[in-house]
Amino acid sequence: MDQHKEMREVKQHTEKVLALIEEALKKLNSASNWGLYDILGGGMISSVIKRNRMKDSNQLLKEIEDTMRKLQDEYVHIELSLPDKFYLDFSTEFLDVWFDNIWTDLSVQNNLKRTREQLERLREKIFELDRVLKK
Repeated sequence: MDQHKEMREVKQHTEKVLALIEEALKKLNSASNWGLYDILGGGMISSVIKRNRMKDSNQLLKEIEDTMRKLQDEYVHIELSLPDKFYLDFSTEFLDVWFDNIWTDLSVQNNLKRTREQLERLREKIFELDRVLKK
């Protein structure tokens, strides 16, 4: 394959990953905001909205993973770790929504923060790769 074409494809993948990361960060921030509201006295509705944002984030994390796989196939020199997806099991969701306890809310907030930090680190590495590719 022609080297210029390869670099264009890598560039397209980096741009797509960056756009997906931005979208995922928006969903995570929204989930986190709903989570804070939930901690401060929200209720079942805020828990459901928070959970929906987390599910949306998981879908975006899956898309990021798929695009990163394509990026790594095109540009084998790249080694990037992907953020953890949320483990959205029935029992945790049941506790969070129906029993709405502070411990589950705090645990969820912790997970949201960890995933957001992982995504921000990944975004910086992709920005760095993008800068290298432009040279």
